[in-house]
Amino acid sequence: LVIIIAFKNFYYSSNFGFTYKRIGVFVYLLLTFIGLVTTYIKVSSIKNLWYLFRVNLKIAFLILIFSSLINWDKIITIHNIEHAKVLDTQYLIDLSDNNTLILKEYQDKGKIIYDYDIENKYEDYILKLNQNSWQEMVVDNLKTR
Repeated sequence: LVIIIAFKNFYYSSNFGFTYKRIGVFVYLLLTFIGLVTTYIKVSSIKNLWYLFRVNLKIAFLILIFSSLINWDKIITIHNIEHAKVLDTQYLIDLSDNNTLILKEYQDKGKIIYDYDIENKYEDYILKLNQNSWQEMVVDNLKTR
């Protein structure tokens, strides 16, 4: 079942692009597979139930911590523009401001059809960056100068 769902999710992602929910399904499938492996180890090595809870909880927290370090908006935007057969630009525009500069760059290169909403998002983001005090500076402040 895990393999079939992974195949379907991979198919959807390759045709329609990444979304947070599709990435969540991949994470869920990874955790399910790890749970199956640890259950097999528990049964074959005659471990107790506490072993299963302890190991699975550690792995789940590690995956949660490492996945929070990734800029998912950037990955979703770049992957969808480069690989998706059907590009949903409105979904990309509705993501957070982390992908604003990428959308503008791809629009300027001509990989995305000109969209007024991308221009609005870019102008609002630049205005917000320029209004940041020195305590609120982010890496994008340096990229726009």
